[in-house]
Amino acid sequence: MIAAQLSILGCKASYGYMRGVLRRHDICSIAMHGQSGDANLAVTAAAVEKFRRRLDAYLPRRIYNMDEIGLL
Repeated sequence: MIAAQLSILGCKASYGYMRGVLRRHDICSIAMHGQSGDANLAVTAAAVEKFRRRLDAYLPRRIYNMDEIGLL
């Protein structure tokens, strides 16, 4: 069922296996509604692209993921 929704042909994995993979890798389907559904996606995409262009000025080794607790 999941493979069909993702247009993947010839998938032989069971439903339980696929749910486990999706849960383990934190992959989910999100439908925006309410205030988030009113967001202007075109403006948001342009802002993300602008941010990515600004990050291009930095070497990848100079960009830190502050969510990692390994720095502590």
